[in-house]
Amino acid sequence: MRNISIIVPLAGPDLYNESYGFKPLINYKNSSLYSYIIKNRKWYQDGLVNEVIFVLREVPNIKQLEDNIKNEFPNAKLAKVSDLTKGALNSALVGVSMIRNFENIVCIDLIDIDYKYDQCIVDNMVLNNYSGFLLSFESDLSTYSYLKVEVDKVVKTQEKQVISNEASAGTYFYRNVNMFLKSVDYSIKNFQVINFKSNLFVCPSFNGIINELDGVGFDRVVDVTSLSKDFH
Repeated sequence: MRNISIIVPLAGPDLYNESYGFKPLINYKNSSLYSYIIKNRKWYQDGLVNEVIFVLREVPNIKQLEDNIKNEFPNAKLAKVSDLTKGALNSALVGVSMIRNFENIVCIDLIDIDYKYDQCIVDNMVLNNYSGFLLSFESDLSTYSYLKVEVDKVVKTQEKQVISNEASAGTYFYRNVNMFLKSVDYSIKNFQVINFKSNLFVCPSFNGIINELDGVGFDRVVDVTSLSKDFH
């Protein structure tokens, strides 16, 4: 059974705000938001995760968040950047650099959407030899990223542009570190085409691996609660 490395980028401009404090620590369902989301993902509950890596940004009182993470996830790894990066994909890259096993499935979880999903990600990716895997839900709002699909494969991804009714659920899976790095390489080389507001985001990076192996798969999630709109 393949293991999963989770990367949680918490280095964006909405990490901390005077009105709500640290976004990850907001109370959600009687827990801190970030802890509830991660611990209730099926792959975490199934014991498939062997490392969780948080990417933080140096802001005042960041130790409060660091201490909470160490308490909730004692074995977690923490990486810290001194300033805003060039987008969520770049922040994720910092975390991926700390992965020990390059063949682990890489999961980038933006933890801004709560949902239910009951299938086994690992079985789905390995049995189908997917280079990547996306989770989606039905929407037509331009606040989300989107994937265009044909039959059971993703053929295109786009940031904040409605190219289908398949909105990204904000959790992204790459077959291994190599596939993630190919996505980053593609994104850098095609920056002028796929950037959004001069930043690189995770969803469009899958355009770089859609033709690898047996392509990029997807599946629908249910009981979706979008959290990010509450912090912008």
